[in-house]
Amino acid sequence: MIDPVRELVDQLRRSKGLPPVDAGENDSSSKCAICGGTGWEWLGYDKQGYSWVKGCSCSVVENARRRIEKSGLSELLSSCTFDSFQTREPYQKELARTAAAYGDAITGGKKPWMYIGGQPGCGKTHICTAVCGKLLETGFDVNYMLWTTEARKLKALVNDPAFDTAILPFTDAAVLHIDDLFKQGPGTKPTDADIRIAFEILNARYNQDKPTIISSERMIHELVELDEGTVSRIVQKAMGYTVSIGRDQAKNFRLYADKSGQVGTA
Repeated sequence: MIDPVRELVDQLRRSKGLPPVDAGENDSSSKCAICGGTGWEWLGYDKQGYSWVKGCSCSVVENARRRIEKSGLSELLSSCTFDSFQTREPYQKELARTAAAYGDAITGGKKPWMYIGGQPGCGKTHICTAVCGKLLETGFDVNYMLWTTEARKLKALVNDPAFDTAILPFTDAAVLHIDDLFKQGPGTKPTDADIRIAFEILNARYNQDKPTIISSERMIHELVELDEGTVSRIVQKAMGYTVSIGRDQAKNFRLYADKSGQVGTA
């Protein structure tokens, strides 16, 4: 039943960024019983002889999988969820509450930012990834930027024409998660190049009103000392969705994981 509209289905799949149907594929064991693996359900012909199709329900799953792979978060999403986030301490409860409220705001059509500042091991990446997972599930495209890796690549291209293309996935992503903004080695500060790249990304997203999730080991007041222009944008956009976690070694739960991988009480 799919053969009469295979060419049309291929065109539709390409328009959605999906690969064309492999006509030589003989293994049907993993194909959807409704669409035969095309992603489109054939509805038949109308009175004028035109073929009609609609997106198959299995496409929702495929598109979600593709969004996850594209986001760069596939390895973290399975373990960093709201359900697995520990909320024994008051600051953890505040983190979970803020993150959940932020996710609701985005899915409700608002476009604020979220900023989580605090020491290593206090749950910043976990809770930010949990939000990203919820947004991916509801159809948002999310891009992940590990600052230490991506900023280094961008700095190497700063005087290269390729820079404008390389920075686009971060300036133009529907939702961007910047993990560990301005993370540096002990006793060092971000360079002028680091600050410039952060400003270019965040200013572009500010001007385009795009949701942005930021985690950092630095508190907001510490960021102000680096670059007031960049931080003022973060403060304005993340108002109501900012959490600063006071430094305390007992809050680094990575130091208290037992051999089973479970986090113990500090």
